[in-house]
Amino acid sequence: MCAIACAESSLPVVTPIEHASVLLTYNSSLTTTTQLYSDPVDAKNRGLFDKLPSADIIVITHSHGDHLQPSTIFKLMKETTQLVVPQDVAGILLSLNGTLRSQITILGNGNETTIGAFTIHAVPMYNTGPNPHHPEGKWNGYVIQFANDLVYLSGDTSYIPEMEKNFGFRQRFNRSFLCMNLPYTMGVEEAANATDAFKPQEVTPYHYRNADQSLSNLTLYKYLVNQATNPFVDVILLNFYPFGPFAFPSTSRLLTSVFTRSESSKATSLTPSDADHNSGDDDKKKGLGLPILIGAVVGAVVVTAIVTAFIVAFVIKRRFAKISDRSANFESLYSSKAIGGLGKGTQLINFDEANDFIDNIDDEDELLGGL
Repeated sequence: MCAIACAESSLPVVTPIEHASVLLTYNSSLTTTTQLYSDPVDAKNRGLFDKLPSADIIVITHSHGDHLQPSTIFKLMKETTQLVVPQDVAGILLSLNGTLRSQITILGNGNETTIGAFTIHAVPMYNTGPNPHHPEGKWNGYVIQFANDLVYLSGDTSYIPEMEKNFGFRQRFNRSFLCMNLPYTMGVEEAANATDAFKPQEVTPYHYRNADQSLSNLTLYKYLVNQATNPFVDVILLNFYPFGPFAFPSTSRLLTSVFTRSESSKATSLTPSDADHNSGDDDKKKGLGLPILIGAVVGAVVVTAIVTAFIVAFVIKRRFAKISDRSANFESLYSSKAIGGLGKGTQLINFDEANDFIDNIDDEDELLGGL
């Protein structure tokens, strides 16, 4: 994991963890820092949080398994940790540990809470279109306000009308984290249009692993944003998948794709079940179709090559067998002259005369014996 810092002390240092999990470290005073986590999940129990600091604030956008993992939350908590969550997430956490009631603040869309020097605003987060995987009004994106700076965490959302009004904020977001994965949130082009709608100063894609385990085309996203938005939006690309899905070791590996509009900006034709998205522990087991397909294609090519080689060898063998059978008709077809290094008495085909023999046969079937 890597972190990026800002010249302005009121903006956080950003540590991408995995998928939707991110750590924002604020210098809340000259001597203290505030550690704010969004949707901390260690889906494969790899110890992603073992070397990270305990949480001062944790915000949870919604209750899907790739955003809510109680075991990780409890691991990060201390006695003073404050949780900001939607209603259903509060119910889940309190059912597991009722002593947390004093540490949990429940927010709905349009509500806010103050924790020390921070004001946390809950903003809409939902899918548009039929059969939304994230229904309107149930869950939250967040705007973290510290000093004069605003940081937006989108959660799982489509391009929604509230973005066009900057969620009611008069100033541009200083930094934003925007989801883009099909079919659950936005495609690349839709995300670029959304970015153009609310025009943050900086935007970082996160939650960009698709249902088929591929990664969204971040290079295309950056290109589209830089071409479309005015004023300029700085697109900062970070690696939120240190362990895959295809073991990309660094963000630079994500920047090799060609500028092609190959991704759909809508996902209305796809209707995944909740089980496809709700398990943070199992979400990487799905979407193996592409590797299997590639393996099948490679295997078919290899088999075809082997079969073709056998057929060619068989035809050549039969061809020269026929030539050998008819060699008695040509007294000079063979030469018994020894060739240096091959030993005395070695018989070699005189290929010039053999070719003349072949040329004199009008019917190829006669030569090949009906092959």
